[in-house]
Amino acid sequence: MVYKRILVVMLCLALVAAIMPSTAFAERVCPIADEHKSGDIIPGEVNLLLKEQYYTIDGPYLDLREILPEIEIEEYRDIMLSVIITGKTPKEELDDGCLMDVGRQFGITLKEKTVEAAVHAAELLNNNPYVKWAGPNVYLESSDTTPNDPYYDPAIGTPQWGLMKIGAPEAWDYVTGSNMTDGSELGNYVKVAVIDTGVDDQHPDLVNNINMSLAYNAYSDLMGNTSDTNGHGTHVAGIIGAESNNDIGVAGVCWNVEIIPIKITYGSSRYSNPEAITAAIDYARTKSIKIANLSFSLGYNQELLESIEAYSDFGGLLVIAAGNGDINGGIDIDTVTVYQELNDIDGVVIVGGLDYDMTGDYPYYGNGYGYNFGDEVVDLFAPSRSIMSTVPCTVDSTGYQAWNGTSMAAPFVTGTAALIKSANTSYDRASIKKRILDNVTTSSYLTNFCSTGGRLNIPDALYDMGYQVIISNTMTHGTVRPSAIFTKPNTIVYLTAYPDAGYMLKPGTMKHNSNNTVQISKWRCYCAMPYSNDTITAQFYMVGDVDLDEEITVNDSLLALRHYSGQITLTGDALLAADVDGDGDVDLIDAQTIMNYSGHLIDHFPIEE
Repeated sequence: MVYKRILVVMLCLALVAAIMPSTAFAERVCPIADEHKSGDIIPGEVNLLLKEQYYTIDGPYLDLREILPEIEIEEYRDIMLSVIITGKTPKEELDDGCLMDVGRQFGITLKEKTVEAAVHAAELLNNNPYVKWAGPNVYLESSDTTPNDPYYDPAIGTPQWGLMKIGAPEAWDYVTGSNMTDGSELGNYVKVAVIDTGVDDQHPDLVNNINMSLAYNAYSDLMGNTSDTNGHGTHVAGIIGAESNNDIGVAGVCWNVEIIPIKITYGSSRYSNPEAITAAIDYARTKSIKIANLSFSLGYNQELLESIEAYSDFGGLLVIAAGNGDINGGIDIDTVTVYQELNDIDGVVIVGGLDYDMTGDYPYYGNGYGYNFGDEVVDLFAPSRSIMSTVPCTVDSTGYQAWNGTSMAAPFVTGTAALIKSANTSYDRASIKKRILDNVTTSSYLTNFCSTGGRLNIPDALYDMGYQVIISNTMTHGTVRPSAIFTKPNTIVYLTAYPDAGYMLKPGTMKHNSNNTVQISKWRCYCAMPYSNDTITAQFYMVGDVDLDEEITVNDSLLALRHYSGQITLTGDALLAADVDGDGDVDLIDAQTIMNYSGHLIDHFPIEE
C-alpha cells in the first residue's frame, strides 16, 4: 500500500469530554467449542504452497481448479506470501525492500469433507508439478488470552470494548509486552513517553509500569514533578500500559511497558503551549525514548515542528491524535497547514477516532461533535468513544472512568507500537510504523476519512514478524546451531542457506530446544512455528558430496554409480547427498549429474532449483 505524503505540517485538537462509565455495552456471546484437540486433521481441508515460478506476487494468476485437476475443490483462499532474504542482509533491514517472493500458500476446502479425503488429496498434490508442498490442514489451539482485570470481564458487559475491536486478545497470544519476570523491574522494558497532563504514579494499575526516575515536567523544567490532578494523562497512560491480568481495574494494550510521564501543563489545566511541548519532545529525544504519545492540542509553531522532525530523524515515533471537531462536527484537516506538515514527517502517525460499534467502523459523531478526519493526513482510526481507563482517585474515587475523544484513540496505536517493539527489539521506527499502517482492517466507511482507509488491527500488525536465520556458506556436514532466540510464539522462521552454499536441510532434523521436530518441506526455504524462547537447531548435508570431504569430484559420481549397481550401500548423509535430483532414488541420472557438476558443465543440481 502506498501512502500519499504532501509537503505541509500541523496542529492537533484533541480535547476530550469526560463521561461516567457507560452501561451501553453489547454482551459477547461465547461460541461452543468443537470437540477436537490441537493437531487433529480438519476434515476436507488442505494447505499447499505453489512453486515460486508459478505464482509470485507479480506473477500470473493461476486458477487452482485448472492446475490441480486431481482433486475436487469446493473453494480456496489465499493465505500468505512466503519470503526469504536475498543475500547477507541483516534482519533489521527486512522492511527496506530486500525481500524476494518465494511462493503463495493456499487453503483448500474439498468437496468431500472427510479426514481421509484431506490425507489422500495431500498425497496427490505432492506429485503435482505446480506444487512445492501440500499437507492436511489441522486444528491449532487458539486461546485469545483473556486478562482477569474486572473492567475487562465480558460478564459485566465488556466496558473495554476497544481492546476487542482492535484484536488485542488475539494479539496477546503472541506477546503481552516486554519479557521480564518481575513486573517491578523496568530496566529492560520498552520505553514510552506520555506527553500530557502528568500521570498518577501511585495508581495501583500503573505503579509498576511507571519510571519516575525519568519523569519530567516540561512546563516548569522540573524533574519528577509530574502529578496529574486533571486525569487526562493518567487515562492515556492506562490505555497504553495499565498493568494487566492483576485482578485490578483495566487491561492496557501493552501489559509490560515502561511509561515515562512528561508533563506539559500547569496544575490541573488541560492546556499547554508550544514551548512546553517542544521541550517535552526534545527531552524524550535526549533520553532515547523512541515511542511517544501526544494526545493534545497543538498550534502552528515552527520550533515545535522542527523539534518533531528532529525526534523523527533520531528514530522516534510520535503518535498524535487527529483532534476533535466543534459544534459543527468533525473537520477535514487535509487543508490545515500544520497537519500537512506533520504528515510530511516520517516519524509521525496521526490517529482518528471510531464510534462505539462492534460490527462497523464509523468515525465518531455525537452530541453535536465529530472527530477530525482527512484522507491524506490522518493515517488510521482507533476506538475513541466510551473508553474505560485509569484516572487519579482525586478525579473519581473508583480510579476509573470511560472518556471520549481522539485523545483516547492515539494511545491504542502507541500501545501497539510498544507491543511490536517488545516482540522484536531490533525493529526501528520505520518498521513499526509500516507494520501498523500496512495491516489495518480496511472499511468502506473509512475510505474517505484516512489514508489507509482502515482501523488499527493489532494481531495482523504482529503476525509473521519473520525472524531470519541465515545459514553460513562455510558450514559443514552435521549440526548447525543458528544464533537466534525466538521470544514470540507463533513466529514464522525462515531458515535459508545461501544460494552458493550447496547445503540442504536433512529431513526431520530441524528442532526446537524442547526437542520437538519442526514440520518442514524438502526445499531451500524452511518455515517453522516456534513457541516462545525457542532456539532452532538443524542438520545439513552438501548436495553431491557423497564422500563427505566438502568437495564434489569424479569420485562422488563413482560412489553414486557403485551404489546404483549394488557394489556398495550408501547411508545417512552420503545417501542424501547422492540423490541430487531429489526423487528419492540414487540412479544413473544422479551419477551423471554429479559428473557434469564436477566437470563444470552445470553449476547447480536439480534438487536446488
